[in-house]
This record gives sequence, C-alpha cells and structure tokens, in this order.
Amino acid sequence: MSTSDQRLSIAVWAALPEDEPGELVDGCLVEEQVSSAAHEAAVVWLIATASSSNDNDMSHKLRVLAAAIEAS
Repeated sequence: MSTSDQRLSIAVWAALPEDEPGELVDGCLVEEQVSSAAHEAAVVWLIATASSSNDNDMSHKLRVLAAAIEAS
C-alpha cells in the first residue's frame, strides 16, 4: 500500500504538487483510503444525530448504529 518507503518531513510533503496522490502517514506517503458508501452514510447519520440529541438518546442511537454495522 505504501506509495513511498522514504520518510518525508512535513515541509517536504507540503511542498509536493497539490495533485500528488497519497497522504502523509507516520512520515511516509501512502495511498489514500477511499471510504465506502456505508461509512459515509454512517458519518452523516452520526453528525446529524449528535447535533439533535441529548446524551441518553445519543448513547442508545450509537448502540443501534454499532449493531447495524456488525450485522452488515
């Protein structure tokens, strides 16, 4: 998965062209992970739920989400 085995400083990474593929992880340039549609939907749901719920309701909804993810 590694794009480059050579460690890069943040300064060197920041100086790379904007369209350079990859992301800096532990000093190495690696291929970017693409999120699945299920992951993106879960993130949207979580943000929407968190912004409109009290703590007890949120705890229950997180358990429901975790169960749905385990079942998929």
